[in-house]
Amino acid sequence: MKYENPNHERLDEATRRRLARLASKPVDTTRLEARLNKAIESQQPSNHLIQSTRLRWWRPVSRVAAMVAVVGLIGLLFTSMGSNPAIASTTDLVRVHREVMAGEPGLVPVANFAQATDAIQRMWPQAPKLPEPTVGQIKASCLHNVADHDVACLKLEFNGEPITMVVGHSREIVCSAAHRQVSRDGRTYLVHDRDGVRMVMISSQGRWVCLMGSLSIDELIEVADGLRF
Repeated sequence: MKYENPNHERLDEATRRRLARLASKPVDTTRLEARLNKAIESQQPSNHLIQSTRLRWWRPVSRVAAMVAVVGLIGLLFTSMGSNPAIASTTDLVRVHREVMAGEPGLVPVANFAQATDAIQRMWPQAPKLPEPTVGQIKASCLHNVADHDVACLKLEFNGEPITMVVGHSREIVCSAAHRQVSRDGRTYLVHDRDGVRMVMISSQGRWVCLMGSLSIDELIEVADGLRF
């Protein structure tokens, strides 16, 4: 009899859900189209009295110049997109925490850190390398979306209470500087409390991490101190 691992089925379902979410995201190309049209129009000859022979010579040159302008604008667009990370709102973070605690369909049960990283990599090959929690137990992993960017999530347990750990690329998402700062052992954390959910956030080595739960700020910082980047 062939044995089907239920965790693999849940992982496949989580992957399908992520692909469906990506496919449903609208892409606004209005500004790009306007800039491209402007670039192309700027390459057209302005002298309508030019001789036909010179005009025939100019057209292919104009098309090449327009293509160069298009490539340059596209490169500029993607560069500007990557240089301005989004701000993770506390509202979004609370939503993610509550969905993880509710055991959403995309949550994949895991027994250790190796299984958690494997599950995340299968769902999101471009995911940031997860910092390894050395305090608490790892229970499950999943993907979520914060500020229109994918983030990896781990469900942990510490002192008998559940915690959500959210990890994203620092180049894509950061936390608001308005949060209170706490320094411990050379690390600076941003802390916040929203609707009964306490948060401890840190950025390190290109990764943004948020730990959330009903535990005290000191307990969450203890878990954060144990992260192995």
